[in-house]
Amino acid sequence: MISYLNTLRFRGVKIDGIGLQMHVSLYSPETAQIAASFKEVANNHYKLHVSELDISLNPAKNMSFPDESLFAEQADYLGKIILHYKQIPSPYQYGITVWGVSDRDSWIPSYFNREDYPLLYDNNYKPKPAYCRLIEIL
Repeated sequence: MISYLNTLRFRGVKIDGIGLQMHVSLYSPETAQIAASFKEVANNHYKLHVSELDISLNPAKNMSFPDESLFAEQADYLGKIILHYKQIPSPYQYGITVWGVSDRDSWIPSYFNREDYPLLYDNNYKPKPAYCRLIEIL
């Protein structure tokens, strides 16, 4: 994609940035892969917008409710994403957008027909550990 966008730029098309939809799961991709993608975008002088960020806990459809350790892992995963984002030069940081507010509002349960808990607040709009990690890093 970067090569294609660079070709368009070379032809005079004005392209300022790239948005990476971040519908990820706790298990994939590895945060090192995310970091490499962020660096590649910045190294090619594009602003980076992390959009629609959510972190699925139940991609295999094998749980009805996660235990607290999974929420802690989700917070750690989110923290790594944000820290990798903050490592790219600030002129290339466009922003991070989360997909929704609470798990109750997530698109994942209805789209994939499974329980999931991908957002910063639980079904009762109570902050989860991921929210606390976000605030800590910012």
